[in-house]
Amino acid sequence: MEWSFVFFLNSALLGVGLAMDAFSVSMANGLHDPKMGKDTMCRIAGTFGVFQAVMPMTGWICVHTIVELFSSFETFIPWIALALLGYNQWDANRADKASQDALGKLEETLTETIEDKTKDEEPVVQPELDPEQEMTVTDIDGWGYIGYLSIPSIGLELPVMSEWSYAGLKVAPGRYSGSTYADNMVVCAHNYAKHFSPIKWLALGSEVYFTDMDGQRWSYEVSNVETIQPTDIDKMITASDEDAWDLTLFTCTTGGRARCAVRCTRTGYPVLETSAAGRITE
Repeated sequence: MEWSFVFFLNSALLGVGLAMDAFSVSMANGLHDPKMGKDTMCRIAGTFGVFQAVMPMTGWICVHTIVELFSSFETFIPWIALALLGYNQWDANRADKASQDALGKLEETLTETIEDKTKDEEPVVQPELDPEQEMTVTDIDGWGYIGYLSIPSIGLELPVMSEWSYAGLKVAPGRYSGSTYADNMVVCAHNYAKHFSPIKWLALGSEVYFTDMDGQRWSYEVSNVETIQPTDIDKMITASDEDAWDLTLFTCTTGGRARCAVRCTRTGYPVLETSAAGRITE
């Protein structure tokens, strides 16, 4: 630091500016107690004087210490960043494996369900949808699942839990609210590379399929992709007249400051799958 007249003048002016609050308080005390004794005056002046001197010195010492600590620590910053990057990659791979393991077990359960339903009758189109009907939940490894998502354009196939939770999202996407029968289901997932990270790139008209645990395949297409603030919950789960949708998929944007919501509209009635292995893929 170089000492100069300009530096001294700036310091003096800054000191005068910081002392104006003490001057104002002293005037108020004087007006409140015109007969204030010299001892009280000295105590007030001494208190302000000590703090006006101590606080700038404390600030300088703190900053000086932090700079020294940072200087000795900065060589480790690239390694810490690399470690965080490695952890994020490991966590994404772990989540991908966990979701695919659950999907494999879910397919086995679905195969049995479909075989039972197609044993004595042909697959039919459901003529009516009951908004009050509950979705079937199947327990796999201690988690309840309502089906799986398939998005051919990005090669995404993921099981969907019946209810979302922070622990559950480490494994697979979860239902945030609603149901397929009521045409208002909202599904959330982490921004993992093999979970919902790719959905932000979905083009309008992209096909989205959801197969429930009764073996019914629901068909949708992407109608809108929007960014929503994390506190705007009503907009996330409630469809307006101008923005009608039947299914919403959402995840955090990079950095987690907002939410990417993919709105989908249903393109027909659900159809009973003939085989769990016959999923829609490219």
